Amino acid sequence: MSHRNHLWVAGLAVIAISLAGCQQSTKSQATSSGSQSSQASQSSTKKAESAASASSSNNTAATMKNYQVPASEKQKKSYVKSGLLTIPGEFSYDKAGTKLTLKKKQNSTRKTASTGLSYQMISTKMITNSAKTSAAKQMAEQAFNVTTIANPYQTIQINFKINNQLDQDVRTDGINKVVFNGTNTATSASGLSDSSAGQTIKAHQTRTFHAMVLTGTADTTVTKLAIQFSGSFSANGEKRSSSPKTLDVALN
Repeated sequence: MSHRNHLWVAGLAVIAISLAGCQQSTKSQATSSGSQSSQASQSSTKKAESAASASSSNNTAATMKNYQVPASEKQKKSYVKSGLLTIPGEFSYDKAGTKLTLKKKQNSTRKTASTGLSYQMISTKMITNSAKTSAAKQMAEQAFNVTTIANPYQTIQINFKINNQLDQDVRTDGINKVVFNGTNTATSASGLSDSSAGQTIKAHQTRTFHAMVLTGTADTTVTKLAIQFSGSFSANGEKRSSSPKTLDVALN
């Protein structure tokens, strides 16, 4: 587990300007009450929608100027300045200059489980990403750990929650891999950005997370996902539960 966590910290801890506060936001998402959970989830999910951009260093993120959205874009009814993209056709811009357009949204309640842990889908979002600056394109390549990325490109945002039914805190390595269309695989090594990797879930706590999967060019057709979650570990790395059965999700 430690090796994978180190890779994630090195490659994704300096994630997209819009995702820079993602882990802190996610950590606040312990669902002790319905209303607090919903608000935290929406805030964190909004940050994740632009997870396709990543900075190569914290200094880059700190010094880069925010992208100025063209006035002609701001005047469009489908432009969302802040808040979640909820209706297909709506679009927004991240701070680096990537235009994100929602193609599809699909809610889901599919579940899988392992000893003491349950994993439940919330929704998927298919997003077209168009990098308007070279910096935005480079950030996306770094976020997904790929040499070059098509522009525009497509991502699928996976929103899910993990419930720890055990009497002790556990750590999770998040999603091991996502196979889409039966043959294409995304992992933390290439194509997958996952906010749950390395996170602690306290005893009898539910936490909401999200992951972004790079699926290819903007016109790529994706009809199904096979999501393989990791098991859980104690703080000192002792195994607490095995990986659950793969969660299959059909995309309409």
